[in-house]
Amino acid sequence: MQEDKHLKEILTRGGTIAASPALDEAIMKRVQKIAAARKKARHPLLNIRLMAGLVLSYTLVSLLVLLISYMLDQGFTFTTRAIPQLFALDAGRAGTLVFSLLAFWVLMFFNLWLKKYFKKFQQK
Repeated sequence: MQEDKHLKEILTRGGTIAASPALDEAIMKRVQKIAAARKKARHPLLNIRLMAGLVLSYTLVSLLVLLISYMLDQGFTFTTRAIPQLFALDAGRAGTLVFSLLAFWVLMFFNLWLKKYFKKFQQK
């Protein structure tokens, strides 16, 4: 085990001329355990990229709300003629859109599950 010179100096000044090796060993184990616990606790709760994505989406939504409120304040009215024909959804298109979104999320969660499942076999 490594010797910590600063810790050894504190022990010798603290009234003990020479600490027993068992005491040195016990103190060093405890110090290393505390240091390891501090290293583990320093991980962020959210991934940095996820946090940046959340901040970006919050900013974009906020700007969009401010823009729409400014447009409404200036007297702009939303009509159906302002929406392009591509976004006019009938029952068939809406069903297809909902089904494709549902299929995407089901396949994404299935993929995540498969990754976890195969990761267990790689660790053994």
